[in-house]
Amino acid sequence: MHSSVFMVLAFLLIGFCGAAPSEVRQAGPSGTLLLPQGGAVWDNGFGFGLGRVLYQGIDEPLGKAHYTTHHIDIYLEAETDTSVTYYLAQGLAPNSTHFVDAQFLVPWGYDSPHLGNYRLVIIETQEKFVPGIPFPVTFQAAAPLIQIVASGPAT
Repeated sequence: MHSSVFMVLAFLLIGFCGAAPSEVRQAGPSGTLLLPQGGAVWDNGFGFGLGRVLYQGIDEPLGKAHYTTHHIDIYLEAETDTSVTYYLAQGLAPNSTHFVDAQFLVPWGYDSPHLGNYRLVIIETQEKFVPGIPFPVTFQAAAPLIQIVASGPAT
């Protein structure tokens, strides 16, 4: 009886140890946010202001793996309350030269209570190819602090 209990425990332990680990981001290649830089001002001047995001993705080998930027998601996160977020775009894929170049209408106008400082958060999803097997790798690639203002009518 004791030997069967030990065998069951041994099989359970082997089963737990043999489980595949979940994908964990380790040091590796990452794309680069070129615009905007921290401290940039997005001005919704008279309702026609645009904010631009220029992101250079990657297509690089690293060891036995190969990493390629699949897409990025972009959202604004309030500087004073990280639970307040506003998505600008999801699933923006890079072009053939690995760049994402997008412009957005600044989301708030003159006298809006939402004007202020925000982190422009870039979430990058890469395809990691290990010989024969693709894995998604998702991580925060950038979060510069920008200011959103709205020029109003001249007084």
